[in-house]
Amino acid sequence: NTLAITAITLIGLLAGGYILYTLVFEQRGTGEPPLPPPRIPAATETSAAGTFDYSGSVASLDGAETAMAALQGKVVFLNFWASWCPPCIVELPSIQRLHAAMGGSGDFAFLMVTTESAGRIRPFLAERGYDFPVYIADNRLLNAFQVSAYPATFVLDRSGRIVFKHMGAAKWDDAGFRAFLEQLARNPA
Repeated sequence: NTLAITAITLIGLLAGGYILYTLVFEQRGTGEPPLPPPRIPAATETSAAGTFDYSGSVASLDGAETAMAALQGKVVFLNFWASWCPPCIVELPSIQRLHAAMGGSGDFAFLMVTTESAGRIRPFLAERGYDFPVYIADNRLLNAFQVSAYPATFVLDRSGRIVFKHMGAAKWDDAGFRAFLEQLARNPA
């Protein structure tokens, strides 16, 4: 019977997926998929990436406008993401840990930018316990960074130079990446 064969195949696929998930993710003890650390650019690579124009603003989930100019003089971790994007969802726990470790310093600014509504993002964040700052921006900011896919992550140094660009998910709380950010913070604007 075709229906029975289809049901057995579906059950087998689900069981196989569960076994694979358990072997890959649960054995690591984190329940998170393994992510590669971001590749830190060489000093010669950072000078050609461009400089950010701090004009414009972004809105917090509460609707308060934040002028981009308020970020000048800080090292900025800028991540474009969406709640419907699987690679974005996978990397968010490492961003939360990075923010918890470094976000309290006045040297750094975290901008988690989405184009989704606050009504959609608030429950998504609450369900997962994320407290990093999320801002809503229109396509002008995405266009300024030439974002064509999510997730897209950039780092600006204190003078506004775009010194890092990464497309795709990564393990952002990696020790090498944290050291890269700390080095940027030690350099004056």
